[in-house]
Amino acid sequence: MRRLPLCLLWAVLLGLMPGCDDAGPANPLPPEHPRRLLQTLEAFAQTQVDSPSPDKARAFLEAFALTKPQMLTLFGPERGEKAWAGYTDRVLPALRAQAGAVLVREIVEEKRTTAWVEPVGPAYPAATTRGDQQILDALAEKRPVYTARLRRPGEVLGLRLNGFVYIDGAWKALFKIHDHL
Repeated sequence: MRRLPLCLLWAVLLGLMPGCDDAGPANPLPPEHPRRLLQTLEAFAQTQVDSPSPDKARAFLEAFALTKPQMLTLFGPERGEKAWAGYTDRVLPALRAQAGAVLVREIVEEKRTTAWVEPVGPAYPAATTRGDQQILDALAEKRPVYTARLRRPGEVLGLRLNGFVYIDGAWKALFKIHDHL
């Protein structure tokens, strides 16, 4: 009997693979389900294929930016203040300066249009970077954190977008916050 790779098994269990959930009009996915994030990323990639726009790509990623109250909720007052300073002084300016062009290049020129979302943490060593672990260790209250990738069909790595959390009714991204915790 052939065994499924562990990452594929988890993808099926989490409903991250196309066709692996029973969601439909009678059974919609809850907004915090990681497949919702996957669907959002794939829809965005398709809009960029149809009409590339670095400005729209930048705005798309900026919509995932955390607010200060969310940062404080995630990391507590002391760590949250420090993280907020790094997020607003370094992470978001870099995102604004580079993200639009990078996303358009990766989606349109490199043809990375297939999204992949997976949890990070000690139970997922293949998906978890040192930065992911720093984020997880710094959280004031433990919650699921996900990484997302835009890949070519059949590609394993692709473009990695890290630190997605569901907070206050929306998906938000920590991006490179681990450098500022």
